[in-house]
Amino acid sequence: MDKRDTLARILAIAGTALIWLDLLAPLVLGLLSLIFWQRFRFDFLMPAELFMLGLLGRLLLLWIALRARHLRAEVTWSLGVAVAALVGTRGIAVITGFGRRRPRAGGVAACGGDGGL
Repeated sequence: MDKRDTLARILAIAGTALIWLDLLAPLVLGLLSLIFWQRFRFDFLMPAELFMLGLLGRLLLLWIALRARHLRAEVTWSLGVAVAALVGTRGIAVITGFGRRRPRAGGVAACGGDGGL
């Protein structure tokens, strides 16, 4: 095994780990909150917040796939779907109004925050 194969394997493992970190972080942190505070809190927006880590992992995998000339189409499709999903969900949030900076008055905020009337 030469140094290029070793480097390619290390980068492929690092890219895969970054992608899985992006996907598993909300679940692991939700389970930790269940263990420590007896409440399961799942942050469904965390994959969007950690998107740059997932993108870095996918770019590493794309680079390795292009160098190895193996699984190029699959990795390219994965990268395209991930970027399209982020852009699409952000676009939907802006179109529907959920992406506003200022929240609407109403709900819990209108009642004094924590419900103390």
